[in-house]
Amino acid sequence: MPLLKIDSLEIEVEKGTTVLQAAMVNGIEIPYYCYHPALEIVGSCRMCLVEVEGMPKLQVSCNTFVGEAPPERKIEGKYDMVVNTPHPSGEGCILTPDQ
Repeated sequence: MPLLKIDSLEIEVEKGTTVLQAAMVNGIEIPYYCYHPALEIVGSCRMCLVEVEGMPKLQVSCNTFVGEAPPERKIEGKYDMVVNTPHPSGEGCILTPDQ
């Protein structure tokens, strides 16, 4: 089974599990909006972005499957950067923790 490290927690998951699913099963909170286990993965809301060691850009955790790349992956939650980024229009349409 592939080894996955999310923040400081090392977990083994079955190949084909998404990073979001692995986090959810292990009680690690990664915010998401468009994911539902009974529906096809869309990954359009971008709320569940995480940093994956060895990848140049943030990855959508609901559509990043464990076992696709290096056997050990270190995942860091970066959603706070996305949630707190203001909308380009200047409108306050993105909720921040203090709203």
